[in-house]
Amino acid sequence: MPKLKLHYMSKKRKATAVKPTTSITKKEVAGKEKKPVYLDAKAVLLCGLVFLLPLIFSRSVLDPVIVPRQLLTGFFVLISLLFFYIIPKKSPELFKAAYFKYVFISGIVFGVWSIITLVSAVNPMTGVYEVSRTFFNLALLYIIADIVVQNKNLVPVICRIIVFTGALHAVIGLMQNFQLAFNDLPGANALPYGLMANRNLFASAQAFTIPFVFFCFYTGSKPWKIISSTSFLLITSSIIISQTRSAWLAFMVFFLVFIVLGIVFLKNERKKVLTISVSALVLALALGFLIANTGGEDSIGNKIKERTSSLVGAVADSTESGYSVNDRLSIWKKTTELIKDKPLTGVGVSNWNINILNYGSKGLAWANGDYVPDRVHNIYLQTIADSGFPGLIIFLTYWVLLIIAAFISVKRSADLTQKIISICMIAGLGAVATDGMFSFPFERVEHTLYITLMSGIILANYFKASAITETNSIKGKHWLFWIMLLIAVVNIFMTFKRKQFESALYKVKSTEGLKQPQNLIGYVGEGVNDFVMLDPTGLSLEAKEAMAYRDLKQYPQALEVMKKAMRLNPASPMLYNNLGTIYTEMENYPEAIKAYEGGLKLAPDFVIIKKNLAINYFNNNEFEKAISMVESFDYKQETIFLNIYEQSKAMVKYQEDQKNSSK
Repeated sequence: MPKLKLHYMSKKRKATAVKPTTSITKKEVAGKEKKPVYLDAKAVLLCGLVFLLPLIFSRSVLDPVIVPRQLLTGFFVLISLLFFYIIPKKSPELFKAAYFKYVFISGIVFGVWSIITLVSAVNPMTGVYEVSRTFFNLALLYIIADIVVQNKNLVPVICRIIVFTGALHAVIGLMQNFQLAFNDLPGANALPYGLMANRNLFASAQAFTIPFVFFCFYTGSKPWKIISSTSFLLITSSIIISQTRSAWLAFMVFFLVFIVLGIVFLKNERKKVLTISVSALVLALALGFLIANTGGEDSIGNKIKERTSSLVGAVADSTESGYSVNDRLSIWKKTTELIKDKPLTGVGVSNWNINILNYGSKGLAWANGDYVPDRVHNIYLQTIADSGFPGLIIFLTYWVLLIIAAFISVKRSADLTQKIISICMIAGLGAVATDGMFSFPFERVEHTLYITLMSGIILANYFKASAITETNSIKGKHWLFWIMLLIAVVNIFMTFKRKQFESALYKVKSTEGLKQPQNLIGYVGEGVNDFVMLDPTGLSLEAKEAMAYRDLKQYPQALEVMKKAMRLNPASPMLYNNLGTIYTEMENYPEAIKAYEGGLKLAPDFVIIKKNLAINYFNNNEFEKAISMVESFDYKQETIFLNIYEQSKAMVKYQEDQKNSSK
């Protein structure tokens, strides 16, 4: 190549360089600019998990999404460990990066502390499944971080996959909402719930896709900007119609955090950061305003208005939104009372719902016995209640260390794209933290995957920014992967036990009302195990089995099984009611009264218990109590209670006359 010669021009013209005689053709330039995207086998497997996980569900278990998705994630971790780490004897030295190591140590400490808290729990085995998930998620985080480190082009691919799955999920939810399709998908509450089986958790999952979709739009080519903006509109619409305030707040917090961090760390991108972020927020608000102002009084728009007003306290307590806010505040208040009694260790992981009813339910949704609480709807209060203040400190330490690692990676990295993805992930975790103030985002597997992807990308970028080049050391801590493998096996085992329990419970609930107690007992036998004993609401298979024995008039067996059910969940008003029913049929009225009174203390507005108590007071010749109990509910439309009331009054009068005559 000839040397370049500089020619100096007059003051009016700038100096220019002579072009070299050799040149690079357009084809060569194009070949250098458009390098093919190569992903290794681990990355392809992870992409498959990200794509499939939000779409699979089962109709044969009580919760249609937790078990199948946890099993899929479990086998992903198991296969990854075996074929990419243990058999090839490769041990990535990711722990050479300080904060990477600190994050994992804090996660392990939290898991160990969770085990310690179970020692004094009412039902220790109930928390084993959740503890196993804590350790399992650490193994998943390690694998994801390593895969991102090893595959430079993986993050954009994952974001594109989530662009599609998020949009697909949104379309399903929107069509559900307008009764166009997908209405037969299994779910637990009001539509839309997409493929999440729960409307609120559907909204949270959609909110957690925003960091990935936004990154795809911000850094993508023109076609991908069009695709990702379409996905953004669909996802935003699904979040709005879900009527889930925690997801709305999480959505807004993401953009606020991104704007602040973008202004601080992306100095040459400030205009772009503000333009795109503010435009996205304005578009979302305009979309929300449009949806909120469509339809009549009972429309989705009116409900959205009501819930929006409740965020600033401008809604009447008598409305559905006002009532749910007050109920949530009351639950938090009861939880603080529980925390005062157990500030050090809490009540044990997954034991909150079998302890909280001891703190009274007057004025709460579960006071009538129809509803049993399953979560605090605040992960911070939940953590303190389950594992005490030390548990919360360790939990927060984990996330603080992760955020520190993220800020270090943003500050050190010279790669603009890497800075942007780290900022997106920090903002995403900000959305998670906000959603967790009013919900429980760590329960669902899909939520956990999105959160772990955010965390894994942060740790991978931190590792890259730490300038550590050795990432595949054969002499590394190979024993660590055997421990991870054991954790994965335990988690898969526990998930199969949960499947066994939930499949049986699903069959039992399907059998109820068909008067087939013998079949019901058989289904219970299929599901009872020593590892998963209660569903999230505190329901056990033994409780159903006891009532089947009662239907068969086998009262000794019914009592034995019911008492076992009450040991698993000693603060259930429904179990007290069922125990009282067994004693009533045995004509053991004093014991029946004790059981019913115990249930009424837990749920003072439980009308079924009140009616049963009235009958038993009357049968036990406690006529004044029978009168008082009948007067506590609307009895005039039911002949049996009208008769009890009149006969009890007559008997009280007769007894008084007898006393007066004896004097």
